[in-house]
Amino acid sequence: MPVLAVALVLALGASGYLLVLARAWEDRAAEVDDVARELGAELAEARTDLEETRGTLALVETQLEGAQEQIHELADTVAQTGDDREVQRQVAEYQGELFAAAAGVTGTMAGCISDQQDYLLALEGELTRRAQAEQASPSPAPTDGAAEAQPDLRSLREALVTSCQEAAEAHEDLTRRLSDS
Repeated sequence: MPVLAVALVLALGASGYLLVLARAWEDRAAEVDDVARELGAELAEARTDLEETRGTLALVETQLEGAQEQIHELADTVAQTGDDREVQRQVAEYQGELFAAAAGVTGTMAGCISDQQDYLLALEGELTRRAQAEQASPSPAPTDGAAEAQPDLRSLREALVTSCQEAAEAHEDLTRRLSDS
């Protein structure tokens, strides 16, 4: 009889331990799922921003081509009226200003796209790292080493916002210059 009582106590203790362990894993799974959803949403938003920026860059390049055509037309028109040297100087000066502005826009857009790609890679890496850590983890408690390997998503996001804001301002300035001509 005492053996059965000990066996019953051990069985109840094991059942209680398994219940606590199951609840801990359930909580951990919900937490990982929430983090994965947040990172997934942020990744989708960053990809959308990247595509939008690429579209803006294509628009800027199209505007630059239009400006070059306007410059050539202007040069032809003014050359026909006389004073070729002054006209050429003015056209070259205007063309230089537009090229400098367009190069600035292209450079800032390229920086913005590069920052977006870096941010996307960091997000994808973080999702992969967390998924691998979840599969390899023997217990629901996170390890200290995993926290050290995390990319600095906040600083990458701030760099992305700054470079894309600069690109947008450069684009607005170029658009203003083109509309003034």
